Amino acid sequence: MYNGEPFLIDHGRYVGKLKRFAKEKCHMATSIVSNGSLISEKWFKIYSKYLDIFAIACDSLDDECNRQAG
Repeated sequence: MYNGEPFLIDHGRYVGKLKRFAKEKCHMATSIVSNGSLISEKWFKIYSKYLDIFAIACDSLDDECNRQAG
C-alpha cells in the first residue's frame, strides 16, 4: 500500500483491518509505505503481525525541501 498516508483514515485502524483480512482470509503478502508520523506503538503491536513489509518513506531530511514538495 502506497501513494498517500495510510494512517490518516481512522488512526490506521481501517488499514490495519484491511491488512489483517488480506493476510488471514486471502493469504496475501502485505506491505505499507508510510512517512511514519502517525503510527502508534499500540497500532504496531496489534497489526504488525499481518505485515510482510513495513517501509518508512523519507523524501528529505531538509525541512525546506519537504515544505516545497508539499
